[in-house]
Formats: sequence, C-alpha cells, structure tokens
Amino acid sequence: STTVYQLYAEVFDGLIDKVLNHRKTNGEKLVGTYIISEVDPKTGLKTYKTKQGSFIGYSQSSRIPYISLLKASSPFFKTTGINYLKYVGAHEYGHHQTLNYAQDISDPDSSIILDAISTNTGIGLQSFYNLDVLRKYLHARSSGLDLRKAGPS
Repeated sequence: STTVYQLYAEVFDGLIDKVLNHRKTNGEKLVGTYIISEVDPKTGLKTYKTKQGSFIGYSQSSRIPYISLLKASSPFFKTTGINYLKYVGAHEYGHHQTLNYAQDISDPDSSIILDAISTNTGIGLQSFYNLDVLRKYLHARSSGLDLRKAGPS
C-alpha cells in the first residue's frame, strides 16, 4: 500500500521551527509521523523525509504563544509593554467577573429565563440569568447583540 502525505507551505517559512528552536517547552511531545527537511548544500534543493517516532512539535489543536511568534518573526521585537499586559489582564478579569455574576438573580426585576423549558422537568434554577449582566457581557464581546425581556404571550 502507498502512504500519501499532504505538505503545506508556511507563509513565513521556518517561523514555527524558530519558535520551537528558541524554546522547546513551547511545543508538545508528539508521537507519530513527522517530516524533516534538508537543503542540499551543493544544489540548494530542499528535500523532505518522513520519520516515525516521538518529536517536539505542534498539532492542529496546539496553542502557540503569540509572544513567541512575534519574537521569532522579528529581530527587533523585545517584549510587550507592561501597560499592554495590564490592559489584557483587566479586560479578561472583567469578562470573568461578568460571567460569575450572570446568574445573580437576587433582583427579581432583572431575572430572566434563558433556556428551553423542558416538558418533563420544567424550569430549573440554572435557567435563570441576570438580564443586566448578560447585556453588559454581550456589549463588551460583540458588535450590536442585545437582549430584551419579554413575557410568555
């Protein structure tokens, strides 16, 4: 039987290799078929060979640190500024806090049911949400999504 492989070219040739060579801990230990490339010093032709075994790399579900990509893509990149990191931290903290309060139903005027109602079990406690908090979350995360409160009729 013949094994067929698909090779994909990188837009920034060698960028992933630079990221992995700089810090191997950014990659994952994987087992399987992998490809190595070699450049013939006499002809300049690039050849590819497949190998089996364990290797450090990335899979399609890997999360590559963006700072590593920036560092590998430019010799002038040093670091992100502390103000940027403070902004990201505050921004994400705000989203998490908002979601933590999404089920705060202490105010009956802002409580809504946000779920399909089961004919077997009816409405569960997990179906109640705080309209004001969800609205703030949608405004922060989208461009125009909104909620409105409506009665059953």
